[in-house]
Amino acid sequence: MNDQVIELRQYTLKPGTRDGFIERFEREFQDTQEAVGIHVLGTFVDLDDADRFVWFRGFPTLEEHATSLAAFYGGPAWAAWGADANADLIDSDDVLLLRPRQGKPGLPVSVYGELAVRVWAIGSDADESSLVSAIDAGGGDVLLTHPGPNNFRLPVRDDRVVVALGGDGLPAGELQPLRLAPTPRSVLR
Repeated sequence: MNDQVIELRQYTLKPGTRDGFIERFEREFQDTQEAVGIHVLGTFVDLDDADRFVWFRGFPTLEEHATSLAAFYGGPAWAAWGADANADLIDSDDVLLLRPRQGKPGLPVSVYGELAVRVWAIGSDADESSLVSAIDAGGGDVLLTHPGPNNFRLPVRDDRVVVALGGDGLPAGELQPLRLAPTPRSVLR
């Protein structure tokens, strides 16, 4: 896949609902999103928060982002199961619109059971190159804020970030560290 638009989505679920939410997501939403051109790249539980579900989905272009999301959220799977999914959610607005660097994959091929994700906030005029170099040196993969506008009705955070996937010895000061384990049907495992 050559996805140039990647969403990092973090959902806070009502206590005790995560396992049922994931089972429904994998049964009803994973293949139906793929069928309309949405690449469900990885689905994870947060090892430090029993009520958090984290996932990545990708799109080849920003235009396909809008078209595919409209097809999914206007389609039969969401009509049948969307209210049940929303009933389990406390918050689904923690979403970053990201992109890989030119010539880099952006997401690791596999996560070997656990994926460390770190998110750094970057000022609007800051140069992220030293942080990206440090992540590269530590063996991590990098995603950067996508410059395009959010072109669908779902909320997206507007802060500028650098996201590291994996890697060791990374700089301190991250806004948010995540320790993730893949769900049963996660593509990234």
